[in-house]
Amino acid sequence: MSTDGFSKGNRFMRIFIVGLVIFFIAAYGTTVGLYATSGCGCPQQLTEGQPVADGTAVTADLEELQTVKGTLTAKVIVAPDPSCWIR
Repeated sequence: MSTDGFSKGNRFMRIFIVGLVIFFIAAYGTTVGLYATSGCGCPQQLTEGQPVADGTAVTADLEELQTVKGTLTAKVIVAPDPSCWIR
């Protein structure tokens, strides 16, 4: 036993536990910060669709992202100009 009443093993364990607590607090803060700067899960419009020369417009709406399955669900809307229709 050392002169301050703590053995080297207890000192190491205390430093280890304090280090783990600091690590988890930093990881939690980083996660919250990344979530806050990424838009908080709020829908965001990424692009504004512009019609091409023939008047056709294509809109893609992201509806769901499933990271575990690796799937992306989107709604694609193609709106051709009436002059492109076959009559």
